Amino acid sequence: MPRYLRSLIAVCFVLASGSHHVGAAGSPAAELTLDQALSLFAKTQGSIQTLQASFEERKELALLKEPVIQKGTFYHSRPQSFLWDYASPTVKQILLTNDLLLAYYPDTKRAEEVNVRRWTTQIRRYLQVGENLEEMRKDYDVALGTAGSDDLAGATLLILTPKSKKIRAKLEQIRICLDSVSGLTQRVIYKEGDGDKTVITFKDIQVNLAIDASRFRITLPPDVKMGDSFTAFASR
Repeated sequence: MPRYLRSLIAVCFVLASGSHHVGAAGSPAAELTLDQALSLFAKTQGSIQTLQASFEERKELALLKEPVIQKGTFYHSRPQSFLWDYASPTVKQILLTNDLLLAYYPDTKRAEEVNVRRWTTQIRRYLQVGENLEEMRKDYDVALGTAGSDDLAGATLLILTPKSKKIRAKLEQIRICLDSVSGLTQRVIYKEGDGDKTVITFKDIQVNLAIDASRFRITLPPDVKMGDSFTAFASR
């Protein structure tokens, strides 16, 4: 499985567990053990069939003085439909389904597509209720952490570190801020090996409400130019 797809699945796994925005004065921290935190996380994940939330994605790039901030709406429907619908400052859609990974840029009439059918079994194992934690722990060391400057105060912090040195050179760690009571994901911090960082924070969460299947279909206009590579997750 390509590195960008493996990284995407790791993030999908986190986001599929749900999201819930709180401020610094959110739920009081419960002193959970790692096993308790993982059990709570898995239980919450297993209860969610659909999810919709507004998100802010902040990228801090070594080559730029100011962070790149993008906002939009995230949609998920089990077992394997994910849509990032970016609204500002530019419009972009990134869709993952059973068959494909598609990025569409309406303003420039471009699109990029990857057939993921050959990796469907692996993807399902990561995202399947009841097996996902064990699958993730095959590739990641999981530990409790102490909140840093990017983490939410009062949250339970899970740190996922890739076991493979090769992967770790590209993806240093994923930090998951969980509400200590509900087990919902409040924030995800994605730290790359070169020092770049992506912080995704959620609000206006809606869980288990109907999401029309058409939401996870993107109809490309006939004049769209299809790219020969996949750059939707490149730092820019």
